[in-house]
Amino acid sequence: MEGDFPIMFRSSFLFSNITLVLFAAVLALATAATTVTVEDANRQTSFFVLCYALSTLIITINYKKISAQSEFFYFQSFYPVLIFFAILISNEVLFHGTDKVPLLISYFVGTALLSIFIPLLASEKDDIFVGLARMVVIISAPLVIPAIWGAMGNEHFLGLAMHNKAYYAKYSSIVASSGVMDFPETFGAQLAFAFVCGIYLIQRSARPYLWIGAVALITVGLIISQARAAILGTVVAMGVVTVASRVRIHPALVVVLCCIAITAPIYALNLIELLPGAKTFLRSSTGLSGREGAWDFGVRLIAEKPLQGYGASAAQDYTERYASYLRSNNFKAAGAGFHNTFLTRAFDNGILSAASYLAIFLIAMRRAAGKIQFSPEARLVFSAIVVALAITTYRDINAGGMRSITVLVSVFLGLGLLCGIRRSIPLAKASSYSRRTHDKPAAIRPDFAK
Repeated sequence: MEGDFPIMFRSSFLFSNITLVLFAAVLALATAATTVTVEDANRQTSFFVLCYALSTLIITINYKKISAQSEFFYFQSFYPVLIFFAILISNEVLFHGTDKVPLLISYFVGTALLSIFIPLLASEKDDIFVGLARMVVIISAPLVIPAIWGAMGNEHFLGLAMHNKAYYAKYSSIVASSGVMDFPETFGAQLAFAFVCGIYLIQRSARPYLWIGAVALITVGLIISQARAAILGTVVAMGVVTVASRVRIHPALVVVLCCIAITAPIYALNLIELLPGAKTFLRSSTGLSGREGAWDFGVRLIAEKPLQGYGASAAQDYTERYASYLRSNNFKAAGAGFHNTFLTRAFDNGILSAASYLAIFLIAMRRAAGKIQFSPEARLVFSAIVVALAITTYRDINAGGMRSITVLVSVFLGLGLLCGIRRSIPLAKASSYSRRTHDKPAAIRPDFAK
């Protein structure tokens, strides 16, 4: 049949299970690198190296099947990623030398592993796709328990230091806590991904009691984290998917609506203050926590070197150099970039690299949006990308990194890019999971495109 694409993996469930175990190890190590090891740079680096090694092992054990059964057009879906890194690395070499090129190459390798090869596995084998969603929920949900303990005012959990922001209680009467993770915002971001994965698992199973409990726990964690970007992304994703799955809307319009909603705090803060709880839980009186001043500072400097930028990692250096000025504008995160990935990309390596990075998100969203009405898997991928876009808009996320958030952002962006492939694939042999009688037959494999 024209357009048919052979199923890559017809191996035993045991073989697929090894892949899932390795991915779970990658996500667990990436999460650990943002928790108890955050103050030990050497140990954190070793965790990152292990993540790269395990990701490479996942691809290695599946390499023969990928190379034997894949076709070139399948890999063309990832051209936005390749264009971004071509622009990024070329800019660095041409204008700023080669000192930071090894760092950028490491990001490229990480992106190739996480945004290309792992999504290829998940898109062609239903037990791997479902397993990835399960791993995100299973690894993330238990992190809520120490966060609850921290929100009660405790500083340690099982001998581990808690990371709390007690001053948030001034607005919401709740201590913001990330438990043992580095920041409540990081914690909330990971829980946002876990939330949309949990919703997918609930919809997929006829006996979703475990996943309902996990989602309830994750929701408590999101509230405790008070991570506004993560909560915003989750609300926008759920709202848009709910409407778009029932009302036929052009995919491009769906993307535009999401972008308008995500950026609403930038241009419509006065209207947001009218919402119940905006001045308390959402801390609307603090605006964007000083981002406005930091962004204005960054834009003025970008205007001086719009095409070449200031070099990789320059945003971190400049915000640290001018930390006193930025903190005077209430930007407490001075020294950690501009808390807007696209602005940071433009500052470091020019507006072309920023535009190409943004294009990855928009193209992935557009492709996933086109499948929302008939694919629960596409709904999950789209929701996760919306969450990723919200987090990326208000934080700094380096593609290809091995922290927990960047791992999840990379994987779901890759899955979104794959949604654009038009092919007709016969159903894969049912996995042991999909053979269970309590599963809904309409969602036994990740059928991204029809």
